Order: sequence, then structure tokens, then C-alpha cells
Amino acid sequence: RSWTLEQLENWKVLAECVLLEEGWIHQPVLLQRRARALFQLKRLEASHQVWIQFFWGFPQQAAQAIESQGDKNIKRLWYDFIDRVEHRENDAQAFPAWMLIHQPRLAEQREEWLEEVEGETPLPGKTAFFLLADLLRTERESPASPDSLALRHQLKERFPELFSLFMGTIRSQSA
Repeated sequence: RSWTLEQLENWKVLAECVLLEEGWIHQPVLLQRRARALFQLKRLEASHQVWIQFFWGFPQQAAQAIESQGDKNIKRLWYDFIDRVEHRENDAQAFPAWMLIHQPRLAEQREEWLEEVEGETPLPGKTAFFLLADLLRTERESPASPDSLALRHQLKERFPELFSLFMGTIRSQSA
């Protein structure tokens, strides 16, 4: 049904239709269709949240799908990200965190994010994303505080490449 709605460009019904599919979050084609529908409806933050979920679950497929996306902002972020990444084999997994560095509001409504299924191993990209979200929030509230420094250390230990991207962005913003 979602394919037909996409062909008809019935974006509102398509966005809702995808949600009715059981396990849609585990189907790359449905993630891409929902992201596109939300973009067409000018619900950009919601569209970006779906892209983030797409990259968490299917990083290589999401990286390929981004090329056909009409959202110029997300393409610009992607190309900027690719230009800065050192280790190409893992770059797609870190892209949602890169998006967060440039759009911190993406993590403001945590309750909107789908919960982890009990017993499932948390996705590394999702773990990195929310660790970075905590760091960005702490940096905004009290930069150079003990909490901020502890989160920086944790990010550096667990996700060194992401820490490098974070620090490079912070330095370029303060310059």
C-alpha cells in the first residue's frame, strides 16, 4: 500500500500508512518512504528523526538512499560529514551523531524516540547519539563543569572518532 501512496504522492496518508505496518522501523524501504513523506509535508525535524533511525538500523542502505532524497539540508550535512570522516568503513554509523552536532534539537524530545525492545542489544549508533546529546546539553548549561568533562572523557573512550568530530566542530565554532 505504501508504494502506491508514494506513486500517487499522497504524502499525508503515506506517512500515516507506514506507521500502521508492523515492524516498520525494521524495514529500510518503509523508513525511507516515511522520511520522504515527512519531508514533503515540511515536517523536517520528524523527517530527520526517521533518517537517524534508518542510519541506526541500516547504515549502508541509508547512506545509499540519501543520494535519492530531495532534502538538500540532509544531503549537505552528509557531504560535509563525509569530507571530515577519517575511517570510511564506519562513517555511516556516526552520521546521526554528526547531525546532532549541527541540529541539537533532534534529541530534545527523547520520549518521541522508539524505545529499545527488552533483551535487544542497544545499537552503537544510538548509544553514541544519546551520549553526545547529554554532552551537548551539559555543555550548553555549564561548559567546563565536572559533568561536562566526565561526558567528554566517556565519549572519547567509547567513540574516539565521534569525539574528534565533536572537538573539531567546537573548535571551528569558537574560532
